[in-house]
Amino acid sequence: MRVVYFSAEMFNDAMFFIEKAKSFEPEPQNDWLRWRYLRATILYTFACLESVINGLIIGKAKEKGQEALVKKIKEESISLIDKVSDIYPGLIGISFNKNRKEWNYFMDVRKIRNLISHYTGGTEIYNDDAIYGVNISNAEKSIEMVRIMVTYLYEVSNMEIPQWVYQEKSKIIK
Repeated sequence: MRVVYFSAEMFNDAMFFIEKAKSFEPEPQNDWLRWRYLRATILYTFACLESVINGLIIGKAKEKGQEALVKKIKEESISLIDKVSDIYPGLIGISFNKNRKEWNYFMDVRKIRNLISHYTGGTEIYNDDAIYGVNISNAEKSIEMVRIMVTYLYEVSNMEIPQWVYQEKSKIIK
């Protein structure tokens, strides 16, 4: 049997993809590959965060005997916003302050993720200077968003922060 820690794997993948994106000189012939890796970075950070929050909710719900919530998280489509700002804080008895930097980072990067996931056309998405563009700066911001959100979620839970949060480079997983 293999042990799978999906959150760490997704974060590791995001780190790998941003390293790949940065390895290309910012010249027109490299744009398509660099953009591919930047998109992947941003999408994988959200897969990572969703995996983290699902695990925290399921763990706490099981602890409290709330099997209906466990089933709901596993089987229904619930927004990441609701999981982070309402469901999990409610389970641990806190209210999430949406004026915190964690929330602002999350919402900014979510706009970029949504531009990718719900693409409606145009090339402005790849503007290196765009506030919500697919670029190195925003890919780095997505990685930082995961770090600060996961740190916050674990701190308010009085749990030890996973070591992968501090990872600076991608690692080969064997």
